Amino acid sequence: MHDFEAHIRAVEEDLEYYRAKRFEPRIFYLIRRGVVTFYDLLKARVALKRADQFFKLKKPQGKNIEARVRYLEEWLDEYVKGIALVSARAVEAMDMVTEDNRKERGDYDDFFKFQKKQHHGTLEERMANLEQDLRDYQELLEVLVQALIKGGWSTREELKQRW
Repeated sequence: MHDFEAHIRAVEEDLEYYRAKRFEPRIFYLIRRGVVTFYDLLKARVALKRADQFFKLKKPQGKNIEARVRYLEEWLDEYVKGIALVSARAVEAMDMVTEDNRKERGDYDDFFKFQKKQHHGTLEERMANLEQDLRDYQELLEVLVQALIKGGWSTREELKQRW
């Protein structure tokens, strides 16, 4: 790994793709279908405990850029795996039309598109921003997991087994 800038750019782009095209539209899909509500998500956020989180990678200490980049890449992989896990379990009993998902993502109407986040600054600033974004997005994923469990769509044990 020599080009840290390219790796960070790839993590930024992939993170925004999965957030804007996969995760957030899935949340709205589940809300529209009555699987969860915004209120369920708020209640789950209050009840969220750190011990409930699936992702538990240890952050590298110091200023080793390569270790931090690898950490961000692994964190992104776990986030994407979590989205797939929750999405698959949450919608397996529902009929989902691909066209609905495309419409919800905003593929056909700019008004409905999820705005992609712009990344600026030095490499160090962008890495710090990515860590914060991943922390925030991971927390939202954990909130959705909690809400789905509370709603009876799955159990923590079942999700851990699938994980």
